[in-house]
Amino acid sequence: MKSVLIQEFRLHYKRVLFTVALMAGLYILSGVLFALAEPESKLFNTAMGLSSLTFTFGTIGLFLWALFKGSGYVGDLIFKDTGYLMKTVPVSSWSLIGGKMVIGLLEFFVYCVLWTVYVFIVGLSIDIDFYNVFEVISRSEVRKILLDFFNLAGCVLVFFIICQAVVNCAITIFYSVCRHSKWSGLLMGIFVYLFIWFTIKLFGIFVNFINFDFFRDAAELWIPMGILFLISVVYYVVTCILYEKKISV
Repeated sequence: MKSVLIQEFRLHYKRVLFTVALMAGLYILSGVLFALAEPESKLFNTAMGLSSLTFTFGTIGLFLWALFKGSGYVGDLIFKDTGYLMKTVPVSSWSLIGGKMVIGLLEFFVYCVLWTVYVFIVGLSIDIDFYNVFEVISRSEVRKILLDFFNLAGCVLVFFIICQAVVNCAITIFYSVCRHSKWSGLLMGIFVYLFIWFTIKLFGIFVNFINFDFFRDAAELWIPMGILFLISVVYYVVTCILYEKKISV
């Protein structure tokens, strides 16, 4: 596992640093424009447009970027021309795929930290009262806000692990069965979509069974996340077994 972690880190850190530098530049530019712009001015409208783009890409965009271009994407082992080399390395599929997913999670964590800093910068640029709110509420309320924040942040990271497991399992199952299909690319996309849909439905069955209320308490988000995580562990096991026994590149 250690050798896989080191190898994946060396393989991907330059791309991650470039992505962070690019997004940080856009975030800073967006914040500066907000600080300089007068309300309803052209500069303010430009800042709003740039902020909308950076916010969207900083959430959905970076999530998908880390999921499909990050280290944790098993497609790199299957579809790339150098994938066959990994089959000759004396490392088990458990360590190989697990190590890749750990580095993929680390990449996503870096993006999350960057996005969080950006939100605070924009909040300061738009309205200083964004921060003064902490001066008019009690310590217990501040503690609850911070606890909810860390609960939500932890759930987001776990959700990313789950998404890695779901996508990797879907791709591995499809490739182990239909690798020689003429329409393999299109069929794989459809299969991945159906696999995600199946996972959501399976998750819904468990949630309905325990009668869970999403909106009672942020801490209770760990209940559905725990259910999904257990499902993703099964997917991870299936992925590793199929990669080791069925995949040839």
